[in-house]
Amino acid sequence: MAFFQTLNSNINLVTEMILNNVDLCKLIGYDNNDPLSNPPIPITRDLLMDRVFPLPKDPAAIVDKKSIINAYFYMSEPYHVNSGFRKIELRFDIMSHIDLWMIDGGIRTYSMSNYIDEMFNNVIIAQLSGKAVYFKGWKAVKYSEFYYGYHLVYELSDNSNVGCL
Repeated sequence: MAFFQTLNSNINLVTEMILNNVDLCKLIGYDNNDPLSNPPIPITRDLLMDRVFPLPKDPAAIVDKKSIINAYFYMSEPYHVNSGFRKIELRFDIMSHIDLWMIDGGIRTYSMSNYIDEMFNNVIIAQLSGKAVYFKGWKAVKYSEFYYGYHLVYELSDNSNVGCL
């Protein structure tokens, strides 16, 4: 299968992992200050393209008060020592409207980032990477006048010897 074609199934897997994490979906889907005490989101798929995006999307209007996760592949390049394999950057934008940051027991965006990190940092996900997913870093980001959060970066490894026997 061609490298770029596999990105379709890979980003679908990433978004499914997010949507299958019950507590992460509560942090994304409930806007109160104690989201983890709420029942599980009944249909987490409803969060897709509303609060969970498989692309780098800025928050919509200033009137929208919600939490958002963007998950996307940012770049790829061959390894210098073995050009048959590619490094792939998987990036997450974890953001919340400033009015939603504070939750009981902490900060919503730290909690959301923690669940993402638990799912991906140093974890072997065979469908995504030929080796354990490597955490490359994070930084604070002002996404708009009312949305702030964190940008997390992970490195995957993929065999790019497309069509080789």
